[in-house]
Amino acid sequence: MSRFIGVFCLVTAPLIAMATLGLAAPAASAAPAPVKFNADLAALWTTVFETPSAQNSFGTGGAAFGCWNLGSRTVAPFGPSGIDSCTVKPGTKIFIGAAKKQPDGTLQAARINYGKDGITPPM
Repeated sequence: MSRFIGVFCLVTAPLIAMATLGLAAPAASAAPAPVKFNADLAALWTTVFETPSAQNSFGTGGAAFGCWNLGSRTVAPFGPSGIDSCTVKPGTKIFIGAAKKQPDGTLQAARINYGKDGITPPM
């Protein structure tokens, strides 16, 4: 009888330890959540697909049409072979939230907001 109790303890003790420490197989719901795309990126690509080829940097329009209006008074250079920069009209009020100063003294920013229709940034 004592031998039976010893074998029983030898088998059940590791099972209880595994259940307590959570070493069992993970549940199927433990998979990572799918990546959600940024709404701005989706809107940009939608605009690219809906813009006629002659007015599209990805179509026959070329780099001349490489500055895309992202809404919220934001423009961005975007084209298949890269666009150096986007130019706004002289006198346009701009807001740069964060920028990195380059060795040549210019500023590099990922995003620049600009004023339009009498509204001055930041909005």
